[in-house]
Amino acid sequence: KVYIIYNSNDCDLESFIKKKINSFFKCEFVFLDIKITTRGQLETAKIAIERLKLIGPILIYNNDTFFDCNIDFEKYKKIDGLIPVFINKEDNHFSFVKPKANSNKCELVTEKNKVSDFCSIGAYYFSNSEFIVKNFRNYLGSIKNSNEELYIAPFYNFLIKKGLDVQFVNIDSNYKIFGTPEELCDSFNISWNELLAENSIKGNHIGTLII
Repeated sequence: KVYIIYNSNDCDLESFIKKKINSFFKCEFVFLDIKITTRGQLETAKIAIERLKLIGPILIYNNDTFFDCNIDFEKYKKIDGLIPVFINKEDNHFSFVKPKANSNKCELVTEKNKVSDFCSIGAYYFSNSEFIVKNFRNYLGSIKNSNEELYIAPFYNFLIKKGLDVQFVNIDSNYKIFGTPEELCDSFNISWNELLAENSIKGNHIGTLII
């Protein structure tokens, strides 16, 4: 099952996505319209877990990356969390993992604070979805800025400080990043003008006559 959580006050996401996915995917999609704007991905996940009564392992995934996932999550059921990462030596706008010496254990997980070259691909695994619900309120209490966006990476860091076992796994080079238009052009080897043309309302669609 794939759970898609959205806010219908922002857009009619359900009908849009259904048009896109029906002919491509054969898994079951479950849509949940929460009708509110949350403070970020962590709060959205917490609401979804509660309303959908999800139990057991959960994988939360951003929508601005892609990677060939050959991770056997069954191997990681006995740890608390897992973060797939790739190596990037230049950029600093990702989530980052600082490993413990000579291990795959996470010592520190940060958001937009480059503490190593290990960048999160945006996939976040928890061996038990209850970790999120049970620790959410205490995590809120630990944040000094009440307007701060609730990312999942710093929440992992909060859990690590509590003694939970969070590890990372390197996905090597089998990924694409498209969080910005520039990254999208680079990942799919298209030009800026191609991107504009394909996404413009007045672009190269059926019914357009170009002279």
